Amino acid sequence: MFKLNPLVVAVVAVASAQAWADGNSSQQYQSVGSSNTATVQQLATASGNSAYQNQVGGYNMATIYQKEATANSAVQTQLGDGNGASTSQTYANDNLAHQYQEGDDLKAYATQNNGQLNQSYQTQYGSGSKATTNQFDGDSNTSYLLQSGDDHDATVNQFDGNSNYTQLSQYGADHMATVNQSGGNGNELYFSQYDSGNTLTADQVGDSHYIGGYSAGTGNEVDIDQTGSDHNAYVYQYAGSVDNLASIGQLGIGNDAWVHQSGSLNQAFVNQSNSGNDATIVQSGTSSTATVTQN
Repeated sequence: MFKLNPLVVAVVAVASAQAWADGNSSQQYQSVGSSNTATVQQLATASGNSAYQNQVGGYNMATIYQKEATANSAVQTQLGDGNGASTSQTYANDNLAHQYQEGDDLKAYATQNNGQLNQSYQTQYGSGSKATTNQFDGDSNTSYLLQSGDDHDATVNQFDGNSNYTQLSQYGADHMATVNQSGGNGNELYFSQYDSGNTLTADQVGDSHYIGGYSAGTGNEVDIDQTGSDHNAYVYQYAGSVDNLASIGQLGIGNDAWVHQSGSLNQAFVNQSNSGNDATIVQSGTSSTATVTQN
């Protein structure tokens, strides 16, 4: 077993650790200073390893990479301005990655590739943040992404994997989220957007996908396109919402679309092609419009 002792730096710190065996623990603490860099790698067939990185200051960057590993955990905490954190889990199963950031202009990236039962948690507080979560060719992965503040940009991709779960929450103004779930079956996305100027765009290709969520405020847009069979799409834009748009397009058989809007000047569009589809639009308030097209 090896263990890195805490590092306390004043200006610049660079730390790196690698785990090749089982049951290792790596802890790195970087405090006070700026321009810090920390890297932890858990490689080969290692299992049961833990990596903890804590940075306080500006312009920090922390990276954790897990490859061909099982049941490893990686936790990164950053406090300050201009921080960046990246976690990659490749050909790895049952791993946990948790990234927490608080400050301005923060970026967090998490990738789970060709693995199963991996969990990714990303939490950001502040303005100008960007978080990207990718789950490629893996099954039963879970991703939680929370952003609070202004000017956030979130991108979630699940490609060619099955039974993946994503929960996306954005609080504040002027958020944008782009979600792609392509080629797999049974993927789920739950989203929530509050306040003003939020935009969510989601594309799903495959079968038996689910997407549902809430938006509130002024000028929100939800645009969902689903191709395949037995998809479910639910959009709820609730009281106090003004001039919002919900659009759902479904191409396939046996799809279900549901839109509920309350407020004023809202618009809802549902376009379904092929047979056995079901569409429901419920609106309460004034001066709202709804259009359903089925062919």
